[in-house]
Amino acid sequence: MSRTYAKALLEQMLESASTAVSFVEGMSLGDFLGDARTQAAVAMNLINIGEAATRFLRDHEALAARYPNVPWRLMLAMRNRIAHNYIDLDFPVIWETVTTSLPELIDALPSIIQSAPDPRSDSNGDA
Repeated sequence: MSRTYAKALLEQMLESASTAVSFVEGMSLGDFLGDARTQAAVAMNLINIGEAATRFLRDHEALAARYPNVPWRLMLAMRNRIAHNYIDLDFPVIWETVTTSLPELIDALPSIIQSAPDPRSDSNGDA
């Protein structure tokens, strides 16, 4: 089967978002800006989220369109920015993403996951 399961991609986004948020728990912006290891760990999870969003948009466009409040294209744009221009990253923007946007994504994803087709019962991978 060439299509990726929507549910698995959404679960991957949720896991990566939750992991990134956990990495900065209890930190201030100053702490984050002074911690290259946490910066790299958060950036890697943002890449994972963007990669999953890219596949989700490609293979499950109709399902993604049912959730226009989720910034699907911004997630893949962030992935591209990090993956292709790591040396010039704007870490205050990444901080804002992990402390504001990711908690919103974490709140939105469970209901989207519930509405996604179950890979055991839907072979075409789209709702």
